Amino acid sequence: MSDFSAKLREWLAKPPGRPAFSGMPMPETFRSPLAASAGGRVVNTPYGPCVEFSHATSVLGLDGTDRVAAFDHDELSQAWQLVFGQDLPSPAGLQDVVFLDTETTGLGGAGAVVFLVGLGRLDAQGHFLIRQFFLEDYQYEPALLDVLAGELAGARALCTYNGRAFDAPIIDNRFVLNRRQSPLAALVHFDLLYPARRLYRRQTQDCSLTTLENQVLGISRAGDVPGNIVPILYQDYLASRNPGPMAAVLAHNRQDVYSLFLLTRQLLHEVTAPLAASHKSHHLDLGTLLEQRQRLREAATVYELGLLEKPSGSEDFALTKERLSLLYKRLGQLDKAAALWEEEVRRKSSRYLPYIELAKYLEHVRRDLSLALEVVAAARGHRMHDQWPAWVQADLEHRFQRLARRTNSHTAQ
Repeated sequence: MSDFSAKLREWLAKPPGRPAFSGMPMPETFRSPLAASAGGRVVNTPYGPCVEFSHATSVLGLDGTDRVAAFDHDELSQAWQLVFGQDLPSPAGLQDVVFLDTETTGLGGAGAVVFLVGLGRLDAQGHFLIRQFFLEDYQYEPALLDVLAGELAGARALCTYNGRAFDAPIIDNRFVLNRRQSPLAALVHFDLLYPARRLYRRQTQDCSLTTLENQVLGISRAGDVPGNIVPILYQDYLASRNPGPMAAVLAHNRQDVYSLFLLTRQLLHEVTAPLAASHKSHHLDLGTLLEQRQRLREAATVYELGLLEKPSGSEDFALTKERLSLLYKRLGQLDKAAALWEEEVRRKSSRYLPYIELAKYLEHVRRDLSLALEVVAAARGHRMHDQWPAWVQADLEHRFQRLARRTNSHTAQ
């Protein structure tokens, strides 16, 4: 086993060299039916040919304004930090971010091959440029990887959707199997799935990119290729060289890349203009995010707006009111917090927090021991009392005994 490990390490350390082409036409006679029919071009590399497609879309004027170009560097950095929880590692802003999506022959593992890579970048003139690199056949994989490495060389950050779990591991694996260093290692990776799930999970039926396109971005794909048949279409192309179905796959991938940018733009808008009518996030989730990022007064305003829009008695309404009351307490607005707790106690809420917090407020702020004791007694007799966590039951019992002693003591005096 040790001899095998040594040979494997020796093999991995060797430079990749130029592969020998066999079974397919040599690069000098290389032809791509897809490039010919879909407006692509052949890029020659030291490792053979790669097929490239380019597409540019103006992002100026969408929704009447360009919400990204309007940001100065500080505003963009602040918004990025709010969305992702870490800094945007680039003085050039979004121009140094590459939006990436792949199409592969499978869901993962050593046998999965990346046959199409879509890369999108924003330029200084307000255009979103998408370049797609297509693998005409398996033996040309080193050429595709070489082009991909060159394209990512000048970037500072990578933006994907679920790319941490899918795109990045497969790309890294293909570079390892071709004995090359993956370019992804040098990039800061921002995965849109996590902030999107955090802000939209209560508003959408699921958090797939297609669903968010439709329900958040207002995009409806007509005649789109289902993702689960994309690998089959590629195998059919290799066998038949019929470019028709693969042109639809190109369009599918191109829309995925463009949607990454649009979703990023929407998320940045959510946190910089949380009260705008065009935001799609849930007030509870957006408020929680703003609160965690220490934007406390904005968070309180978002929670307040959520209480106006959600029906009283719903679970989301109760959670929003609870978060708002605790935020009022954090901001030192105890009377406003107490008013919310009193409302919940009066309507016999099934949640334990209003009882505990109101009792603490009455005892320590208002100094009304009798009323505090009444609140605790109501909580102990609540129909949900036995289903509340053990620590809550213990807290209520301890608080009841202490308040009873103090009340009796004050009465005796």
